[in-house]
Amino acid sequence: MLDSLIRDVCRDHAVVTCKKTSCVDELIYQGCTENLDLIVLTPDNIKAKPGQLKSTLSHLNQALRAIQTIKQASSVPILALSVPPEHEMPLMEAGADFVVQTPFNCDEFKGIVRRALNVSIHADPVPEDRWSIAQTFLRSFQRLTQVS
Repeated sequence: MLDSLIRDVCRDHAVVTCKKTSCVDELIYQGCTENLDLIVLTPDNIKAKPGQLKSTLSHLNQALRAIQTIKQASSVPILALSVPPEHEMPLMEAGADFVVQTPFNCDEFKGIVRRALNVSIHADPVPEDRWSIAQTFLRSFQRLTQVS
């Protein structure tokens, strides 16, 4: 669902490539080394690296560590999503640019993505006065029947 909301915001502006990970180390690596335009982070879904012992850090603490590490290496906007109210301030202090509580409104989310990516809303372009294939076919058929 998030993919489609972000694609909808960027529809006329950019090609969107989404990457997903629940591994905190992979998130930190991608956030620090890849040229990302936006990171959407759901703190409750962050886990330690698969195959390693469970981390002693809570999901929130892992998210805080990830945000702080990424922000030291990059200025990519980070949006923390599905956050309980009591976690909003620690995430903002760690460097999250936007925090959205649960449940969230899709239009609110899209507005935040627009601000994060600096995408303005343009009015739909006025359609050119072109005929569709069906209109052309119909017009040709009408001319043919008029001649007969």
